Amino acid sequence: MGTTAQVVYTSTFLKPDGTVSQLTFTSDGKMYADGVQFGSTQAGNRFSTCNAFGKVYIAISNGTYGADVPLQYTPEGFLDRVSQDGPGAGPTLGNLSLASSSIASGSRTSNEVTLVTSTPHNLLQGYLATISGVDAFIENLTSIVMDNSTLPNIAVATVPTPHGFVPGTTIAINDVQPTVIGGTMTAWLRTDGIVLVTMSADHGLQIGSTPLVQLNAAGFGPVIVLSVPSLTTFTFANSGGNGSGTSGGVMLPWPVASGTLFTVSEVPSPTTFQFSIIVTDATWTTGDISFDWDGSFYVDSVISPTSFTYPQIGPDATISSGGTVIPTGQLSPGNHSCVEIFLTRTGYLTIPSPPVKLIASGGQYLSLTTAAIGPPNIVARWFAFTGANGGNYFVLPVAPRDPTGNFLIGTSTVIPDNSTTTIVFDFTDEALFAGIAIDIPGNNLFRQEILGPCMSFFSYASRLLPWGERNKIQQFFNMGFEGGVFSSAPNVPLGWTLTGSDGLLTTGDYGLAWKATTATLSQTFYQDDEGIAIAQPNTLYTFRLWVNGTAKATISSVSTGFSATATVTAAGAYGQANFSLKTPSVIPPDFLVTFSTVGTATLDEMEIIFTLNPRRLTTRASYVNNPEAFDGVTGLLGPQGDPHPVWGMEERKDVLCLLTNGPEGSLYETEDTSSGEPVTWDIRHIASKCGLVSVWGVAKFEDWFSWTSDTGLRIFDGATVEKMSQEIQPWWDALNPTGKQFMVLANDPYTRRVYVIGSTAFATNNVMYVMDYRDLNTAGLLANSGTLRVGYSGKVITTDLTRKWSPWSMTMNYCGLLTLSTGEAVMAFCGGTGGNLSTPLHSAVYELQEGEISGVDADYGPFWQNSTYPTYFFVAADDAEQRQLGTHRLNHQFMTLNCSGIGSIFVVPNLDRIGNTGTATRALAVTETMDRDLEFGLNLAAERVSYRICCQPSGPQPAAPDSPAGFRISSLVVGVKTHPFSPIRGKNS
Repeated sequence: MGTTAQVVYTSTFLKPDGTVSQLTFTSDGKMYADGVQFGSTQAGNRFSTCNAFGKVYIAISNGTYGADVPLQYTPEGFLDRVSQDGPGAGPTLGNLSLASSSIASGSRTSNEVTLVTSTPHNLLQGYLATISGVDAFIENLTSIVMDNSTLPNIAVATVPTPHGFVPGTTIAINDVQPTVIGGTMTAWLRTDGIVLVTMSADHGLQIGSTPLVQLNAAGFGPVIVLSVPSLTTFTFANSGGNGSGTSGGVMLPWPVASGTLFTVSEVPSPTTFQFSIIVTDATWTTGDISFDWDGSFYVDSVISPTSFTYPQIGPDATISSGGTVIPTGQLSPGNHSCVEIFLTRTGYLTIPSPPVKLIASGGQYLSLTTAAIGPPNIVARWFAFTGANGGNYFVLPVAPRDPTGNFLIGTSTVIPDNSTTTIVFDFTDEALFAGIAIDIPGNNLFRQEILGPCMSFFSYASRLLPWGERNKIQQFFNMGFEGGVFSSAPNVPLGWTLTGSDGLLTTGDYGLAWKATTATLSQTFYQDDEGIAIAQPNTLYTFRLWVNGTAKATISSVSTGFSATATVTAAGAYGQANFSLKTPSVIPPDFLVTFSTVGTATLDEMEIIFTLNPRRLTTRASYVNNPEAFDGVTGLLGPQGDPHPVWGMEERKDVLCLLTNGPEGSLYETEDTSSGEPVTWDIRHIASKCGLVSVWGVAKFEDWFSWTSDTGLRIFDGATVEKMSQEIQPWWDALNPTGKQFMVLANDPYTRRVYVIGSTAFATNNVMYVMDYRDLNTAGLLANSGTLRVGYSGKVITTDLTRKWSPWSMTMNYCGLLTLSTGEAVMAFCGGTGGNLSTPLHSAVYELQEGEISGVDADYGPFWQNSTYPTYFFVAADDAEQRQLGTHRLNHQFMTLNCSGIGSIFVVPNLDRIGNTGTATRALAVTETMDRDLEFGLNLAAERVSYRICCQPSGPQPAAPDSPAGFRISSLVVGVKTHPFSPIRGKNS
């Protein structure tokens, strides 16, 4: 990295576009992407990352608690806090009536009306405009044809010019005069008050029809048809005397009053249209249709302050002048509540502001002023409203549209920037209820809590899961100073009561901070805005924050005289202190928490923590596909009754496995459900006394996983928890208890190796064991294939199908798989000194040069001194007896080695036990291509011997530090016989 700081962590950022960035984190707190610094934290902090939702989530901890705010790094290069404060105060609301304007002119073309007003109309797209006082458009009818045999109960109307109608258009039909039916009257006969009429053609009448009838020269009068003997005859009642005649007529009147409204059902051609009516077959050739300009319409576009358009189906026509445009608000009368929400550039919707209320008069617009302005990462402000006298909140992220989707019928309730402070909204309750609900299960913004510093992240079931938080009070407003300001007071953080005038908002840990010398900030410590208690009686609290200078927190009550303080001093870092007293036994209504400074100081990320219960035991789980939204009730996940905190997790076959911390910690399983939030998930206990010691100590295999516990390396495949580190138990038992929280476990599924990094003498990692498992393909084999096993006869047996452990001498802070830009996965190692993290070192990330033998590293120097291969102690008693060697002292005469390498090789024997070292053999030169085995004379007397094969550079010793040495060994043969004259030593000293 070009510095002298040690690298403590590395990972790969897999971006949504398929590219990768290598992330590197150093002991001085700096964060790098492809070698370019993008962030920093306090020196000595540790890191853990999680690729999810197209971002990298970064947890910063000290291995025991979260140490700095949780971060997210985006493909665009943004580094933002994961979740943040919502607005500390809501906007101001009011009813608004807009002035009407006179119509100067207008026209309708292709069903779109353009109006010009004499004064500004004050309308916007989606507003409702009421048009009144404009004379209706009138068009003469050519005909109305009723032919029930062809179109039952459907009339076909014809006009001389194109009408512009579409199905659904409403029109009025006026002044249609009666029409002649049945041709001419050829005869009529009145007998006993009943008249029989005979026509020259089919009259089309039915019983009950009401034609107009003229007998001889008398006037037409309405009658009711009593019977229809034939197509050309009908009867009706008449009170005149008996008689007859051969002249007269029959007419059919238009059956409804002039001005009746009809709905167009079909449009066969530009000059014809159809509508429903029940009437006798006939053709009317008089009358007209009228089409009102008046009505309420949604504005389609605003051309200028004095012209606008709206959709209205009807014939092309013009308005010369006359009439009025009245802007008509749609807000339903009644009580409405509103909250403001910040939208960040990462797509997070914050906790809403405290609610504000409005009593709407109806028929008016909603005026919103003094909208809070958020910090620089805010890209929009959302405003959620209740319906009239309602209790649930909804947001219209986009302006609502009519059911066809063709035009707007209101406004959205979003300000799409972070600067506008005044806006007018217009919507109906119906449109509002079709928006996004913000207070429902799975998306309850009011229940969101701000994520504090945590130890790690995990992604499961499209949710983000963090853990390792402190147990802080969540009911305060704007404790991180991202809760916005009013434009009139840009240095007054919302949600606080300010005393003094020298405070200002400035840059802090991540985001904004508060800087002051004498000014103070306070807010209630009594109850939140829902009436729920904040402070608990007889409780000791801890004050924690990021501070540059000295900060003082005071909890107090004027009415009772109570006061307790906590003071923290740090230089741009986190610190904490307990309050001097417990809270009183009864919390008074005027109980306040006040933050001040001693001299000039900058404060950020303030927390009030439960002193005696400082840790949150559970993990959180975000809403689905909403990774920054953590519900403080339904988003909590953890085993009931386990006093140990969740310390790690892994997914196995869609099942989430949870590990709690410590020697008494346990393994649990759970899984998501289609209908329930995480708090409802069933958590099943799997195993006890196998807790995880380090958040970096979990490694995934094919369909099982392993972890570091206090007593050894554990493995779980869904059946039982097994141990698989028995061979190195002494090493494991010697690990430093104060450094176990930094242990690292990594699995390389390609080379089939497991790496375990731990600490023996220091609180930082300084030792490593590596386990090869190349031929072990199942969890069962891994768990049950120790280096040695005892056969049925009692014989100790070893095969290639075993775990192969070896210590590595290089000190590493961390190791893990990286994905390169080529798609290749490599195991990467973060170099360390094995001592203090502040000790200078090459700030490098390493990979292994597989197959290369040198025994020298450019940064670490030679390591061939510690590169040895020890055998087991042989010959075993049963093996010796089987070979007729006796059961006691043997004589090891010579050894041959099939090996290759560089430098020279020598052998050091251990007689009977480790530590009882015999004389080393001479060193023999070795090359990469050996023609024969190496031969060593031994002549050793012992009951059993272990041989340590060692290497050194060629030439005189001690060799130069950069001289190479190393070897490969494939077989070892020792010539052994019963000791010829002393099979037993004959003494015990």
